[in-house]
Amino acid sequence: MLTVSSCPPDPRVRGVRRLERRLYAYAGLEDFVLLYPLYALLFAEHGLTTAEISSLFAIWCVVGLLVEVPSGVWADAVSRRVTLVAGPLLTAVGFALWALTPSYAAYAAGFTLWAVGGSLRSGSMEALVHDELERLGAADRYGRIMGRAAAFSMAATAAATAAAAPALALGGDTLVWAGSIAACVLCAATGATLPEHRAAAHHDATERPGYLATLRSGLA
Repeated sequence: MLTVSSCPPDPRVRGVRRLERRLYAYAGLEDFVLLYPLYALLFAEHGLTTAEISSLFAIWCVVGLLVEVPSGVWADAVSRRVTLVAGPLLTAVGFALWALTPSYAAYAAGFTLWAVGGSLRSGSMEALVHDELERLGAADRYGRIMGRAAAFSMAATAAATAAAAPALALGGDTLVWAGSIAACVLCAATGATLPEHRAAAHHDATERPGYLATLRSGLA
C-alpha cells in the first residue's frame, strides 16, 4: 500500500497567515466606532455651537499634522508595535473624557488625544507589516494584504455607522460610549499580538540611533 506523507506547512506561510489574521482584526476594530456618525450630534445636544464644533475639528486636524512626524520617528526609534497599542488606548481615553465630563474643554482634550493616537498608528502599521513580510520572504504580498486591511477598515466603518442608531435607541449614549471605548481597547489588545522582528533587533540596542538623531535625519 502506498502512503502519502503530508508535509507540514511552511513556517513562513504560517507566519504570513498569522500576521494577516491579526492585521485584519486590528484594522476592523480600529474603525468599528459607534461614535463616528453621532459625535457631532452629541456635542450639539450638550450645548456646543456650530462654531465650537468646527473649532474642535480644527484642533483635531492641527494636532494630527503637528505630531505626525515626531510620532513616526518615535515608532522607528522605539517600537512600532508599542505605538500600535498606545494609539487606540489614547483614543479610548479621549472618548472616556467625552463621556464622563461633557464640556468643550473635555471635547478638545479628547480630540487632541484622538489625533495623537491616530498619528501613532499612521505609518507604523504599514512599516511593521512591510518589515514582517520582507522577513518572511513575502514582500510581494504587501500591496494585496494592505488592500484587504483597508477593505476591513471600510467595512467596519460601514457596520458601525449602520449599528450606531440602533445602539443609541437601545442603550442610549451609554451604549454608544461603551461600545466605542471597548472597540479601541480590543484594538490595542490585538495590536499587542502583532509580530515585530526589527532588523535592528539583531544588533545591540545601544547601536540604534536615538530619538533626536532619528528626528533630525527624518526632517533632513
